[in-house]
Amino acid sequence: MTLVSFVGVTDIRLAQEERGPILTAVRELRPDRVVMFATEGDLQHDFARGAAAVKVAIKSVAPSTKVQTLTFEIDDPTDHNELYPKLKEALASVMTRNEEVVAAISSGTPSMQVCWILLAESGDANIRLVRTVEPELTSTVVRDVRLDTGLPRITRLEQENRDLRDIAIEPVTLFRKKGYVMIGDVQVNFSPLMFAYFRFFLELARKAKSSENAGFRMSMFTLGETNTKLINEYQAEAFPDYENSDLVRLAKTRADIPAQDFRSTISKLNKRLSDVLGNKTLASFYHVNADGPKSARHYAIRIEPSKISIK
Repeated sequence: MTLVSFVGVTDIRLAQEERGPILTAVRELRPDRVVMFATEGDLQHDFARGAAAVKVAIKSVAPSTKVQTLTFEIDDPTDHNELYPKLKEALASVMTRNEEVVAAISSGTPSMQVCWILLAESGDANIRLVRTVEPELTSTVVRDVRLDTGLPRITRLEQENRDLRDIAIEPVTLFRKKGYVMIGDVQVNFSPLMFAYFRFFLELARKAKSSENAGFRMSMFTLGETNTKLINEYQAEAFPDYENSDLVRLAKTRADIPAQDFRSTISKLNKRLSDVLGNKTLASFYHVNADGPKSARHYAIRIEPSKISIK
């Protein structure tokens, strides 16, 4: 039997104590194999590294159990529309014919739990669903999930999670002629180029009619002359006294930004946000997020237009 599960915050926090939802399921079910799914991205916890700690704990309590970790990138761990196809693909890659697969769904976000249930209900995956309860709370630590009652409860949890996220998001104010950004009452100072990038994506998010239209798709080669020109103009407006902000010079030296330079600047911009805000989960909501293959990635800041102000 193979046990599959997302790696959750509780699993990571309790790994050294050999506790947590995954460890509870391993002790009770004694699987031959455990496959953990770890999401990548700028989140509050390093789930890939956390999975390594959980693996050590599993091997301690069940030395003969084989343990495998699969990682995949998720922009929004609360979005089941993004999670579902990636989870389905990852699960298919580890399942073998006539193998009993049990999904422990207590770990991860409510949206991850929804995806497990949808996989089982739709027939896309032949899996048994269980949830775990800590031993100090009950004598029945592993319980089967009844599909006819589980989904409404978890869907409510998901909505509560989204509501809390929206409340936690502070408004963003960008001062286009002063060259700095306020996120709530925290001032964020960027380099001239990073500031121009951030304004570029805030403008797209502010004008978008939906989250799907909030960014743009980057080709594998360049940003494009039109977009590069906008970025040059934003930099010149905010930093007119900066030597490298002269539009005539920029038109010659930065006529079209190469994809490699673009991605490098985005990484630095996101890191600056994380460093200043001091909370990777909070900062991730203001990051320029990427989705899709490198040959045509969609980049966007996923903030509601009502939260964005450009002065």
